[in-house]
Amino acid sequence: MNDPNPAWQNTFPANPGEAHNLQELHDIDESTIDPEFLSDFRSLKTEIEEYLKDPTYLFDSKLLYRIQTYLGGKRKDLKGHEIHGNYELISVLTERALESVRWLERFRFENGGIILTDTQVKEHVVTDGIVTGVKGSGRNGQTITVNGKDVILTTGGFAANTKMLQKYNTYWSEIDDNIATPNTPAATRDGILLGQSVGADLVGMGFSQMMPVSDPVTGALFTGLQVPPANFIMVNTKGKRFVDEYGSRDQLSQAAIDNGGLFYLIADENIKETAYNTSQEKIDAQVEAGTLFLADTLEGLAEQINIDPATLVETITNYNSYVDTGHDPEFDKGAFDLKVEKAPFYATPRKPATHHTIGGWKIDTHDHIINEDGKVIKELFAASEVTGGLHAGKRLGGNSLTNIFTFGRIATDTAINEYLD
Repeated sequence: MNDPNPAWQNTFPANPGEAHNLQELHDIDESTIDPEFLSDFRSLKTEIEEYLKDPTYLFDSKLLYRIQTYLGGKRKDLKGHEIHGNYELISVLTERALESVRWLERFRFENGGIILTDTQVKEHVVTDGIVTGVKGSGRNGQTITVNGKDVILTTGGFAANTKMLQKYNTYWSEIDDNIATPNTPAATRDGILLGQSVGADLVGMGFSQMMPVSDPVTGALFTGLQVPPANFIMVNTKGKRFVDEYGSRDQLSQAAIDNGGLFYLIADENIKETAYNTSQEKIDAQVEAGTLFLADTLEGLAEQINIDPATLVETITNYNSYVDTGHDPEFDKGAFDLKVEKAPFYATPRKPATHHTIGGWKIDTHDHIINEDGKVIKELFAASEVTGGLHAGKRLGGNSLTNIFTFGRIATDTAINEYLD
């Protein structure tokens, strides 16, 4: 969960390469910064300049978090149209993130609320143009109506709805009919339909975030042997490397899509030093389940995954030579920790999966849902993944929980205050 906390962060020594990374951020051409973020970017540059006079401690600031969130979400769609996050929403997130952490530290989850399980909300109750409740169906098919002063919707995204992903997609060259998701299977679109039924405006729907190294069948993230990208080689179904394994999630996902989707993480026995699930019992279970392949030779491993043995051996031999020289002439990979040379050898099948949907309802900084005419829908609020505008084209890692607890609190506070008014 992201939050800027300079007073705490500054007590730690600087991470390796931090000064270099901050200098690169400082040197970004200002003409590429959108006007509403330019003042903050210039102020951040001043902070960085001061820090670089003594770059021995861990740098942090609200402005750094703000600009990272903005740049992290800035994307172009397939037609070259650019999207970036709403300045006001990003400002609220980055200003109040630490406040959310402090709130969580003292929060108690038992506050006497009533939770209705197995109850699917079907429609809003609207009275005189104002949302006054919801209507749904219970476990036995009975109609359940909940009336109230305000409705706050936090139904998540639609990562489990392939048809909807394909319908709105403007970013990926292709979304496979069989794409999986590590998300909940309940993330299907229900909240989007509810908003549309009362004229809510949608923003950023064409963008979704993929996790490139997911289980091909389930979308799970932790089958096979999961390790840092410096420690494995990615090969396509022809046994060849096709990308810098240290690339961004977007780069890895699109490269995999361009190569048919399915690929393998190749590693050797030394991988156990850095991998998860490395007990022999767990490895045997993974092999039995078909989520991991193991062989005493590269040729044997290639046969198991239906790859030409000579091609795989050539790919691995070349890669090992790149580790020796510290240079990757094929994809310019920037970090090498391990070669693939010690038996047994492992292959983990992987395929991109939809991890997070970025678009959703348009909201203001108080979490009111905005309709297609640009007006507030009275007494209807939304927070988190069902909303759009904050992450723009891509969610910065660590911002999901920050979004939930910051804007979830804001929605509740706004509803309470407006109710009391």
